[in-house]
Amino acid sequence: MHFGRLLEIGPTEQVFTQPRHDYTRALIGTLHGVPERGAA
Repeated sequence: MHFGRLLEIGPTEQVFTQPRHDYTRALIGTLHGVPERGAA
């Protein structure tokens, strides 16, 4: 959501691997360096 609007909808893997909205791409871009669940 961005300013109360839903920007992306779909399966999680698709949203993360093929984001369609610039805001979604920007958010995903901030995740570099965050370990995957169970990786610790």
